[in-house]
Amino acid sequence: MKALTSLVPFFALLNWLAAPVSIIWLMILGEWWVIGLAFLSLFSHFLLGIALLPAMAFAAPAAALSPRRPTAAMILGIPGLVYTAALITVWCMGVLTYLVSRATPSTWIPLLLLAFSIGTAPWAYMAQKEAQRGGGEGSLMAAFSAQVAFVAVLLAIVIFRPLSSLASFRGDHAGLCLRYRHCRSGHHAGRSS
Repeated sequence: MKALTSLVPFFALLNWLAAPVSIIWLMILGEWWVIGLAFLSLFSHFLLGIALLPAMAFAAPAAALSPRRPTAAMILGIPGLVYTAALITVWCMGVLTYLVSRATPSTWIPLLLLAFSIGTAPWAYMAQKEAQRGGGEGSLMAAFSAQVAFVAVLLAIVIFRPLSSLASFRGDHAGLCLRYRHCRSGHHAGRSS
């Protein structure tokens, strides 16, 4: 638990800096579309809140059963937890896939930072609001786990497949052409940038 607690300042700093740094970086590179996307992402927690409503169908009966039959309440609550975890995963990986699909060799690092921000910020915001109302430990842990997992995925992309990851997300050979330079010899002319 101490190891996780020591990561909290890192994630707080990353949450605070990822969006502004990536947006400024992308604007310097001439990627102005990112301003609109960043603005729209400010409202994503409303959509995600609506998408979380089906989980309440399981949470409410589980909470009602909790004082009398805690084991039954836990079993009844499992589908809601699985749904919430699936929604967090689909949202985070959907944001990452969308942004990396628009990446070029000069924009993929700031787009990874922006993906982290857009992917995890709504969950952190909703968890913070729930904690302010009292309780919310589960939401805070889910948001923190999503951030840890997202950083792990980003590190895997950066460390293990820096340029070829672009090709796998884009469905073309651009990243491979940059990495191996066989495309410039005429094998895949026009697709090497």
